[in-house]
Amino acid sequence: MSKPNNFVQILRWIGFLPGSLLAGLAAGAVVAVVVGVNVWLIGGSFISPLSMLSSAGWSGYAAVRAGAWVAPCSEKTVPAVLSAVVMFLIAGGAIRIYVSHEEWFSVVTALVMIGGAAIAMAQLIQADKGPRRAQSNYGKNY
Repeated sequence: MSKPNNFVQILRWIGFLPGSLLAGLAAGAVVAVVVGVNVWLIGGSFISPLSMLSSAGWSGYAAVRAGAWVAPCSEKTVPAVLSAVVMFLIAGGAIRIYVSHEEWFSVVTALVMIGGAAIAMAQLIQADKGPRRAQSNYGKNY
């Protein structure tokens, strides 16, 4: 496998945060439509709390995973943390606005997005650490 040139790497570093945010928006929209249609088919409202919460969680998750995928480095911890911090800042700003307007369900939705981003970040950090090896104390003299 050939190493990409520096120009492509620079473009990938520049594009990883916007790509991360776009992937999060796209994933949230797809999940909202799929869940909304399923809820609508069983007789509920298309815009239901379930579709809003699930789209928020998957949006945060997809944003962090996409950011780590686009970034041009073999270890995904740094781009995962950067993408997650951006998602935390966006959701934190939204929470401040929602609390001032007393929109409590929107606060919960933003917290679910933070949770999705945190789960994706934890998975990527764990993947960089490698598989866990069972540690045994058998045969050690203490």
